[in-house]
Amino acid sequence: MVHYQLSLVNCPLSTVHYQLSIINCPLSTVHYQLSIINYPLSTIHYQLSLINCPLLKEL
Repeated sequence: MVHYQLSLVNCPLSTVHYQLSIINCPLSTVHYQLSIINYPLSTIHYQLSLINCPLLKEL
């Protein structure tokens, strides 16, 4: 069973965060967090964080 969850959070400072969680129930849980921050100065920063369970050490 694989569950995909996409949540959108809007911050008052013109900041948009996209969080994508991929949960693999039978063995382990893998979370992919993608943050897209849009500043008023037309600057876009893409930050991709990967959090693995102890069962998964490699991407």
